[in-house]
Amino acid sequence: MMSRRLVLLLALPLWFCAVGFTLIGLLTASNNDGSPELAREWQLRLESFADLNDAQRKDANVQGKRFPNGDWIFGLCRDSHGLLHRGGGTIVVRDSRGAVRAFFGHVCGPRFCTHQ
Repeated sequence: MMSRRLVLLLALPLWFCAVGFTLIGLLTASNNDGSPELAREWQLRLESFADLNDAQRKDANVQGKRFPNGDWIFGLCRDSHGLLHRGGGTIVVRDSRGAVRAFFGHVCGPRFCTHQ
């Protein structure tokens, strides 16, 4: 019969591997559902900005673009990669005409998406 010590020595590395793979899975798995609650929160934040320049000056996470005709668009997004990020797969944008739109689905980041 194997001693308890030998069983522990054999089982411990397997346990660490299982925990490690679980953590890696949680940190890298996709979360594409989006969050209507986060979208509403961001909608209020985006509506508080006067224009693209004001938004980028007041919130470093805002991404935007100004077009040659003077129109602009800006918004916020949440990366889908990592189950621990609330609202992964959420994009909310506001345009120069005042329209605010939310989109839900797969969002690749993290360079342009927030992790707050």
